[in-house]
Amino acid sequence: MELLSKINAPELQAEFLWIKIPFLLAFVFFVAVIVNGIFRTPYLRLSVFGDAVEILTYRPYGFPKMRRRWQKIMQRLDAGSEAEYKLAIIEADTLLDDMLKKMRLSGETVDERLQKITPLMIPNVEELTAAHHIRNSIVYDPDYRLNSNEARRVLLVYQKTFEELDLFR
Repeated sequence: MELLSKINAPELQAEFLWIKIPFLLAFVFFVAVIVNGIFRTPYLRLSVFGDAVEILTYRPYGFPKMRRRWQKIMQRLDAGSEAEYKLAIIEADTLLDDMLKKMRLSGETVDERLQKITPLMIPNVEELTAAHHIRNSIVYDPDYRLNSNEARRVLLVYQKTFEELDLFR
């Protein structure tokens, strides 16, 4: 008990003030770094804000943005150009890739992620894989020809997939 009273004595505490100040400053600095890191990562936005939005709207977080992207993709079909059809399919596949990443499917490419999907997750996974192969043909084969009907059919496969994932309602 006597040791405790000696340690807490005002004279001894005043002598150690010069040691306390740097440690206090270091503590404040590290707390600021941690708080800054929390607010810069998507953790709060996705876990707190995203969940609240999903609960209140009964729609996936980011729904309006994804919906606008899909509408722009479908508008490319109205252009009547083969280049626009190809671009629409590439953009639809990019949107699919974003959705698969949000589902936290492992894999570096869309092909690897599609292999992880079961028919219970997405019932039209075979059609989706075929649509992705058409996208690969468009990207890797410059002589690949695509007409309006085939482009519409492929985009309908993507649309059906997005509907299964509750992206559209």
